[in-house]
Amino acid sequence: MEKTTSLVFFVSFLIMCASVVDQTNAINANKVCEGGAGICTPQCGEDCCEAHCVKKYRGGSGSCNSIGNILLCQCEYPC
Repeated sequence: MEKTTSLVFFVSFLIMCASVVDQTNAINANKVCEGGAGICTPQCGEDCCEAHCVKKYRGGSGSCNSIGNILLCQCEYPC
C-alpha cells in the first residue's frame, strides 16, 4: 500500500511538472519581439521594408512607421 501511494504521488508530480513546462513554452511562443531594419525611403517603401524584416528575422514582418520626420522600418517577429 505504501509503495502504491508513493508511486501515485510521484506520477502526479511528473504530470504537474510537464504541465508547467507546456504552459511556459506556450507563453514564450506567443511573445512578439520588435527590431529595426533601417530607414524607409521612396526607393525602399513598405514592400522593401517587409522583405528586409523577413530576411533579418525568422518569421518576421515589417512596416514603415514615422518617428517625427523620419520613416523607420520596424519589424515584429516571434521571440
